[in-house]
Amino acid sequence: MDQLTSATTVGIMKLKGAKNWNVWKFQVGVLLRGLGVFEIAEGTRVKPEEEIDLRAWLKEDSKVQSLIVTRLSESVMLHVLTCTSAAEMWRKLHSVYEQKSDTSIHMVQQQFFQLKYTQGMDMSLFISKVQEFQSKLKQLGEEISDKFVMTKILMSLPEGYGHFVSA
Repeated sequence: MDQLTSATTVGIMKLKGAKNWNVWKFQVGVLLRGLGVFEIAEGTRVKPEEEIDLRAWLKEDSKVQSLIVTRLSESVMLHVLTCTSAAEMWRKLHSVYEQKSDTSIHMVQQQFFQLKYTQGMDMSLFISKVQEFQSKLKQLGEEISDKFVMTKILMSLPEGYGHFVSA
């Protein structure tokens, strides 16, 4: 069994939509880079003209398509049903879920500012959520500084954490 075939057993969540797009894209990107085939998904390793090279490329492209499709929910899969290459699938998913409109930016900013730490919540989970919003905003072209993120975390803490805020 080759590397690409055995990679189908790696536990990556299925893409369910915009909600888990960033984590899914990261996981699949890491997997494809590790296998040395990310360029196929990205479209930078293009379909060759030579017959011998073409057969190898088509085989790798089919496997990358398989890796992508097996990690999509049925509703998301509808977006890529007509795609004929891994690069086309990757571009289609990006066009659907990487919306860089002002509305998207405002929605993520609103979610960022509304996020609050609640008593009993795992602190590392809360910090990860804040960092996830920082990452989403960066992808949308709205970068926020680490100092700003730290201020958000500190200002979101309940009164019992006052010693952290004053430190």
